[in-house]
Amino acid sequence: MKKKLLKTKGKEVATVAQTSAASLIDAGRKGQEPQAIASPPDVAVTHLEFPPPEYLLGEAQKEPNRKLLEDYRETIGVLRDEKGFSFREIAEWLTQNGVEADYNAVYRVYTKGMPEDEIAAMDQQPLDD
Repeated sequence: MKKKLLKTKGKEVATVAQTSAASLIDAGRKGQEPQAIASPPDVAVTHLEFPPPEYLLGEAQKEPNRKLLEDYRETIGVLRDEKGFSFREIAEWLTQNGVEADYNAVYRVYTKGMPEDEIAAMDQQPLDD
């Protein structure tokens, strides 16, 4: 893999040119040490200071809707209060049943609207997971 630094408008931009699979095979036949196989071959990758806005927009649209988890507040309450699930176990259970969740989001939904002293008392209890 070849790495070359270019200077544009006073900022450094790193360009990485990847080696083709054919040149790796030729190197192996000539008794040279083959380099790591690059995929896809002959592609240059440019690392910019900031990603393009269109890329971040696409990534943002792929994120799960966090408000959706609030629709499952009663389910979270039943699993936590009646079944004794930890927040991690609830998040895993929801994920297995098609709702993307992590334990922090489950905790936020569970404690939303609770008085602060009740949350503090709950947080003082020993961890259950």
